Amino acid sequence: MGIDRLIHLKNLKSLIAGLLAIAAVVVCLNIYYVTSLKNSMEEETDRYLGEISRHAASMIDYRVESGFQTLRTTARSLHLFDDEEEMRDYLKVVSEENGFSRITFIDPEGNGYTSDGTQIDTQNEGIGKALRGEENVSNVFVAVDGKNSVFYSVPVYGPGGEVAGVLAGTSSIETLENILSVESFGGEGFSQIVDYDGNYIVRSENKNAIRGYDNYFTMIEENGTLEQGGTIAEIREKISEDKSGTFRFASYTDGGDRAVIYISLAVPEWYLFSVVPTAVAGAQTQMAITLSITISCVMVALFIVVLFLLYYTYRRSNERLEHIAFVDPVTGGASRLKFELEAEELIRGAAPDTYAMISLDIQKFKLINDSFGSEKGDRTLRYIAKVLERETGHNELSARISGDTFSLLLKNTSPKELGLRLDHIAEEINSFNLTGENKYILPVMQGVYIVDDPALNMIVIQDRANVARKGNKDSSGRFVSRVFYSDLERLRMVREKEISDKMEQALKNREFVVYLQPKYELEHDSIAGAEALVRWDDPEKGMVFPGEFIPVLERNGYIVELDFYVFEEICRMLRRWIDSGEKPVPVSVNLSRAHLKHPDFMERFRRVWEKYNIPADLLEIELTETLVFENIEALISIIDQIHQIGFTCSLDDFGSGYSSLNMLKDVPVDVLKLDRAFFRGEISERGKRVVEGVIDLSKKLGMGTVAEGVEHIGQVEFLRKAHCDMVQGFVFSKPVSTAEFEKLIFGRESADKEP
Repeated sequence: MGIDRLIHLKNLKSLIAGLLAIAAVVVCLNIYYVTSLKNSMEEETDRYLGEISRHAASMIDYRVESGFQTLRTTARSLHLFDDEEEMRDYLKVVSEENGFSRITFIDPEGNGYTSDGTQIDTQNEGIGKALRGEENVSNVFVAVDGKNSVFYSVPVYGPGGEVAGVLAGTSSIETLENILSVESFGGEGFSQIVDYDGNYIVRSENKNAIRGYDNYFTMIEENGTLEQGGTIAEIREKISEDKSGTFRFASYTDGGDRAVIYISLAVPEWYLFSVVPTAVAGAQTQMAITLSITISCVMVALFIVVLFLLYYTYRRSNERLEHIAFVDPVTGGASRLKFELEAEELIRGAAPDTYAMISLDIQKFKLINDSFGSEKGDRTLRYIAKVLERETGHNELSARISGDTFSLLLKNTSPKELGLRLDHIAEEINSFNLTGENKYILPVMQGVYIVDDPALNMIVIQDRANVARKGNKDSSGRFVSRVFYSDLERLRMVREKEISDKMEQALKNREFVVYLQPKYELEHDSIAGAEALVRWDDPEKGMVFPGEFIPVLERNGYIVELDFYVFEEICRMLRRWIDSGEKPVPVSVNLSRAHLKHPDFMERFRRVWEKYNIPADLLEIELTETLVFENIEALISIIDQIHQIGFTCSLDDFGSGYSSLNMLKDVPVDVLKLDRAFFRGEISERGKRVVEGVIDLSKKLGMGTVAEGVEHIGQVEFLRKAHCDMVQGFVFSKPVSTAEFEKLIFGRESADKEP
């Protein structure tokens, strides 16, 4: 018995030793696995945080560069203004249209002209740098309006290339704050901008941000310890070399650990610090770690179960992170971030012209929210997202980008096949409601860019699709309207920029040439007036017609200066006719809607008129019908000013809109110009009755009438019988140079002498 007991004890000890050894192995394996899992999750956290940070950094860099570009363009225009008030008005327009609270010009002596008349500190360090020829962005300061702002400063160069001053734009940091306000990790993650010394440029109001400090590095030193990523000195050395990196620190304030990634921005000494509490990023992982350690200490038999639970939990944690970052909160589909990351990967790995990027916008979607409520609107957005997801195939993507705008990445086929596919998608979006009793249509506007250069930045690729969509002028009310972004569009944009860059010098060199189109009085069969038109005689390109440069000038604001230029040329011409002993006829000049931004603009017209001292009734100001719909009260005030000076006033393009007759009771113009749409082709009997009615109504209101775009003699005879006063069109004469017009009206060129 004693020997048996000894053998039993020996076997028991061996068993216990074996079990302990197995348990030790299991524990070691679990410790190793848990450590690896923790490192893996940290890497995953860093990767997700890095992707979000790089996206935010690119948006910030794009916004800053846009601010600089606006100031550079404006700086090249300042030499046109000799008068401080005119310069201030110009700067005010630029600041309002480009998101600056004010724009300031400072000359080398420190004199400042602000767009809003406020006082500024001309000793600002950024202004000093710009005077030395260095573009820069200042640190944050409190502006006059009480908002935290930054200064964008660029040098203004004189004719000899010397620095003749500084143009500084004050911009609220709200724009940068909005870019950084995009939530990550369910609202737990946040981003902040600091300078090289650690001072905050833009701080976050996120609940996890530690407050009470103006310096990020001081906050770390006094509120925590660095656990990974090196010392503060090492971190500063990396950012000084424009390197990105990560580090982690534990906070004394709330006991939380934080993961941080830093990226240098385009602004020198600006850096983006993106932060997420590690407890949020790895909450599920920590639970798995605790559970695995507990189970491994209980019994070896649960070893496989523990491994399974760890693996399962790891997958769940990963899915949670992906859901937070990559799922759209409204539609439940792919988020914008996920779309951009996956689209970039697909495009980079494909040949040119493999993919088409489509920007898709639901027109007048606000009516759904207004009529049925936001909940119905959200349900509609979810429905559209499901349709798009259903209609995309392998290696194709769809996502809601913002509001009611979606993006699609589809495989490219022929233009016809791709168009049919996009038509089908629009029909599917509307299919739910086509058989309803009170059906309504969701018009779909599409912009398509065939990705011919896979190396382009995703922002550029999406912008080209957006440019095509926004260039879509189709308002026919169909299911779908579509515009392709082509190389012609790119060349158009290049040409627009070329026109904008040349405009100042072209005006200065008087490259714009006035043409006149005669107005024929039907009662006496004679030329009784003319409309002033403009051509651009470009020394390099030759004669450029208005359709190419007028839209560009309307967008960049130079149309105002061109209007004044044409008006003065006409005044100079009329003065020359009078001095030559000729009997002049009235000339009409067009007025752009851009003038409405300057309530006192007519005063400048008055000064030019007084300079040449010509009879006021020889000048007619033409207003387009579209001006009426923008601000009828302002328009009536302008017409009153025109009449006070003594000019006559005409309403151009009458009949191109839908409220023409209604506005006649309010708008006291002298002449109605019937839109050329009335006279395209043969006029129907119904059309004739409309034209006769408008002419008769004009007579009763004491207004003259001019028919534009008349090309056939039969139309002239009809208008003569209808008692139309004047006709303007190719049936009598195309627009001609002033010399040709003088031969038409005087039988010879007028003496060429300046007033």
